[in-house]
Amino acid sequence: MYEPLKQETDIDTEHVSIPTTWNGKGRSNKQRSVVVALSISLITALMFNLALVLRMRGMDIKDKPSPYVGLVQNIPTAIPHDNRPIDDPFWDEDPVLDTFSGWIALDSEYIREHNLLSSMRWPWDQNKHIYVLHAYHSLHCVKVLRTHVMELTAGKETTWAVEHVGHCLHVLREDVMCNADDTPRYTGSLHTQKNFAANRVSSGTGQVKMCKDFNKLHAFGVEHSACYQRNFSHEEPLLDRYKHCPDGSQPWLKLDGTEEGIKS
Repeated sequence: MYEPLKQETDIDTEHVSIPTTWNGKGRSNKQRSVVVALSISLITALMFNLALVLRMRGMDIKDKPSPYVGLVQNIPTAIPHDNRPIDDPFWDEDPVLDTFSGWIALDSEYIREHNLLSSMRWPWDQNKHIYVLHAYHSLHCVKVLRTHVMELTAGKETTWAVEHVGHCLHVLREDVMCNADDTPRYTGSLHTQKNFAANRVSSGTGQVKMCKDFNKLHAFGVEHSACYQRNFSHEEPLLDRYKHCPDGSQPWLKLDGTEEGIKS
């Protein structure tokens, strides 16, 4: 827990005498001019601050950087008509879509500055804690559903329990409701869809939306990587899952070559 710092007032109010009435007698014209000038300056400053506040209130929320990575919705992106099958290799080959990129280790200073909830410690540095970037957690759920559909279609034993599949459906539903994207997608066939059959038309195809830079999010994940990977084809010791650093470093090794950190 964090306790608020004790605050001390800058002025000892017990020894400050504040006049309750205005007495203009005995004041020179010069003194009155100073008072008038200060009053005008104060009013001007208040008007400037008011204008600034009103301007900030009118600022589009999309123009404000996200609090953790500084992402802004400034990437024009056309809504695609992506008809690639769900078994297309791009799901597994694109490193940006690697869900383990979302496993990050943040130091205590970053956690305090961003008022994050406490999390389990990273095994190789007791000053760092493990978090999962929300977008990558959602992407994990998309991949879980993809795998589940592919396995059911092929008549194979499913990798994920139905409870986990249900969890992922809830995660994606909550994402949709939380973002509440109010972009009106056009309907009907436009020039971008002229070669599509009438019954295959997708609403909004080619329509431009403003998106955040997912590559920047991926770069943040790699920079703060928790070095986590999990091979579902075979089990491995828990600590070994944290030995896959994208930069090739080996933070689990001391100078003498022995392992350090939390022991399993």
